[in-house]
Amino acid sequence: MSKPSYASSATSTIPQSDEFRIPRPVVMAGIELPELEMWRWWLRIKKFDMKTPLDHGLRLLAVLDIGKFVRRFGFRFTVFGERPEPLRYILVTQSKWFHEGYLGMPEEEIPFYPGPGKCEERARVFLQKCKIRGAAELPYRTLLVGEDPSLY
Repeated sequence: MSKPSYASSATSTIPQSDEFRIPRPVVMAGIELPELEMWRWWLRIKKFDMKTPLDHGLRLLAVLDIGKFVRRFGFRFTVFGERPEPLRYILVTQSKWFHEGYLGMPEEEIPFYPGPGKCEERARVFLQKCKIRGAAELPYRTLLVGEDPSLY
């Protein structure tokens, strides 16, 4: 019997016959941006008029465009949230997933990133260069975000 290939199962959507799949929590750390600051950043990236009011129909497009922009600098950008909660816009600085998963383990016992580190310092400098207001005071977040490592 051959050993399962973790590398291919992490990126493949269809398991191969010699693979097995188990839930793999993804833990993410990053810096949360307010919605209006995310909107202003997108307007600057696209070189649109900075007086353009927030358009709720374009928020996802803005997140995708910012994601393409920051990827060149080694970051990811994503949005989280479900109705009725407000959306959370996160500049992802670190993420990790677990081969063994945490089947049956309570969420509060899964090891999150303990606190901001060098990656977050680098991200804040990057945000300041991108003219994000209050980049030094933006909140640091660490979240259990899912079970699909191919997103990161």
